[in-house]
Amino acid sequence: MDSKLDPKLRAIGSTHSFSPLFNAGDDNIGFVSMRKMPRICLLDDIEGVVSIDAGTTYSELCNALRDTSWALPMTAALPHFSVAGAVATGTHGSSGVGPCGRVAISGLADAVVEMKFVGADGETRTVRKGDPEFSFSVVSLGMLGICTHLKLQLVRNFDVEQCVYGSWPAHESHGPTGAELSDALAVLPEAMRSCDAFSLFVDFSVDAPGMLILKRFTPAAAGDASASGEREARKGEKCNSSVGFSPKQRFGKLLLKNDAVYNFIEGDTFETTVKGRWFDQLHVWMKDAAPFGPQGAPELQFEHFVPLRYAKECLERLHLIARSWPGILYAEIRAVRADDQALSPYNASEEDGFDTLAISHGIHSGLGEERVLQAAAIVEDGLSDFNPKPHWGKLSNLTHAKASRMYGPKLEAFRHHVGNIDPEGKFSNPWLDEVILARRS
Repeated sequence: MDSKLDPKLRAIGSTHSFSPLFNAGDDNIGFVSMRKMPRICLLDDIEGVVSIDAGTTYSELCNALRDTSWALPMTAALPHFSVAGAVATGTHGSSGVGPCGRVAISGLADAVVEMKFVGADGETRTVRKGDPEFSFSVVSLGMLGICTHLKLQLVRNFDVEQCVYGSWPAHESHGPTGAELSDALAVLPEAMRSCDAFSLFVDFSVDAPGMLILKRFTPAAAGDASASGEREARKGEKCNSSVGFSPKQRFGKLLLKNDAVYNFIEGDTFETTVKGRWFDQLHVWMKDAAPFGPQGAPELQFEHFVPLRYAKECLERLHLIARSWPGILYAEIRAVRADDQALSPYNASEEDGFDTLAISHGIHSGLGEERVLQAAAIVEDGLSDFNPKPHWGKLSNLTHAKASRMYGPKLEAFRHHVGNIDPEGKFSNPWLDEVILARRS
């Protein structure tokens, strides 16, 4: 059949991805969005699962769950991300480190227990956790068909106590103690053990600690989760006026920050040390279960995952690499537990301890994609002995040879599965043909 009459198809979510996963410069690709389909959100209160359509965003799902006794274990950082797109690209939140030394919370794909797809033949199929093919089906890069529905495992409702140390922008974060970047890196292991989730925002071109965000999950307020009166009164409550919430006043040389940060990252106000509900505090730009502020960043991003056990060495090396770079907006550092998905980029080997440190760079878009890719290549080369894996949805210099070294037999098994499900490559594109399928379009 003439390919012009039978174009390839790629599902799209929030279109936040920076990588060639979707367009790849091919005009003969049709894009399928589920955003205009009816929203579906069916809660099974007995099993603690929720079924949603693939067009649902995290903000819509959080709003649907806000007055229930259930919560998502983790969310994407930005609330406008579609759930289906986030899990398909290996997107993640963050986690602290438990007493056993393992990171506690995995990527967003880990909450998925069931997915429904429409294949190239128009037939629907359902894949459930425990099925032999499930480990290929969630972080699947959109290569297994058009996802139409998902089912997610929930956890019991919880609140979040958020403590912020240092400040932003990074050059204003020295504080009265004269803290430096090395001081932030020195306290990071202790900080990760003290919380349920964290983010460290730094600027490697500035010798300053940046801003450390620690989140501790606490049981939801007693009583009916839908009793909104008490909860309304607690939203945005400052921690230093919260009963039973006495945050540590400093981590090493990093001092507790109670004042809001203005013009944070993309330009809106970020509340620092606060106590709030899970659906507001797990995101950056959510308030009262509704998104606010900038949802599209004037930046280009690349991100790499390295084994957590080499965090100190990797971060010190990145400081040496990037300290003279112009145009850096920020670097965000988080941790992610490994999962059972074949193509999850946050999985390290057993020898390297399974779990990873995620290091994301936001670079001013005015520098252009070519220069940002050059910067990513320098990072990839500088961290090469730690086997850094790039985020599927962000810029990288990934080739099939590099992917094969990173994922080993798992990539070959995924390729075999794609061949069984979509032998004609209906849901691929030139970049995926080359990097994943090892063939030229």
